[in-house]
Amino acid sequence: MKKRYRLISFMIVSLFLVLTITGCNASDGYTTTTPFHPYTVVNGKKAPCDNDAIGYTCGSRYYWDDNGKTYACDTWGVWNGCDPSHPVTPPITQPVCVPNYAYDNLADQGQAWEVISRQENANPSTSPAQEAFIAKTSKTVTVSDELDLTASASANADIAIASITASVKAKINFKVTQTVDTTIGNADTVSVPAGETAYANYGVKVQITNGHLYDKAGCSGGKTDYGTDITYVPIDSGWCIWFSNQPATLCPSV
Repeated sequence: MKKRYRLISFMIVSLFLVLTITGCNASDGYTTTTPFHPYTVVNGKKAPCDNDAIGYTCGSRYYWDDNGKTYACDTWGVWNGCDPSHPVTPPITQPVCVPNYAYDNLADQGQAWEVISRQENANPSTSPAQEAFIAKTSKTVTVSDELDLTASASANADIAIASITASVKAKINFKVTQTVDTTIGNADTVSVPAGETAYANYGVKVQITNGHLYDKAGCSGGKTDYGTDITYVPIDSGWCIWFSNQPATLCPSV
């Protein structure tokens, strides 16, 4: 009886070695020329198995890639190898691509106002009159651009905004910042000449810059170069006032 037990044990060990060394080919008749490189998944990444001891390094379940597909395999269970009829998706975590935006070849296009509130006060009298303008609207103004990358970049919008701001600040205007808030109640008083009307825009002054925008990391679906893009980077909030005998171009807006 002892000899019989030894024979059975030898047959089991031999079968295990055949399965683990030859992989899918020997276990289920599935033939392929692809080298058998079994692996498991640890913390979302591939972890290769030792072909001679899969049951010890990968456990009873593991994976194998062949002809662009992945198959689930086991050492002892249902398949005794890999199941070629049911490709699977291994729980591999794809690395997150973080954009690395660059904004260079910059040209100063001047300054303008992003208008939050427009007001006017007329002075029909024959002498100058003091008129007050009071803001009734609040808003947060941040970096924007003509290509709308800063609006469409979703989770990466902050990265784009920070990159654009840093470039404009270093090369065009050191006063720019990423965001500026306007506030309700902000006031300004002006002396309006006799018979004239005062016009006032309350908002945020922005720096306009023309430059080359691109992503060094190439995260946007393979697109890396956005070409020429005009950006509007906030400087400060306040009033821009002119009179009816002056051109409105004194207070340009975007």
